[in-house]
Amino acid sequence: MAEIDWHAYGQVVGSQYRRSVLTSMSTGPKSPKQIAETTGLHLNHVSGTLGELVEIGVAVCLTPELRKGKLFRLTDLGEQIAKRL
Repeated sequence: MAEIDWHAYGQVVGSQYRRSVLTSMSTGPKSPKQIAETTGLHLNHVSGTLGELVEIGVAVCLTPELRKGKLFRLTDLGEQIAKRL
C-alpha cells in the first residue's frame, strides 16, 4: 500500500461530518440525498462537506454538468483513508 497523505487524513478525521460522508461513500458512488439518508445529516451539511472533500482530493463529482442528481465517489486517496477509519 502506498504511503497515505497524512495531511488529507488529518483533515478527514478532524471532522465528524467529513468522516461520516466519506464512510458513506466507501460502498460506491452516491448522491448527496443518499448520503444524507444514510448518515442522518442534513442535506445542506452533506453538500458543504462534499465540497470540502473534493477540495481535499478525497472525493470527485462524477456528474458536474447536472444541477440535480449529482453523483460523488471517493478517489484512490479517499478509499485509502476510508480503509484506515
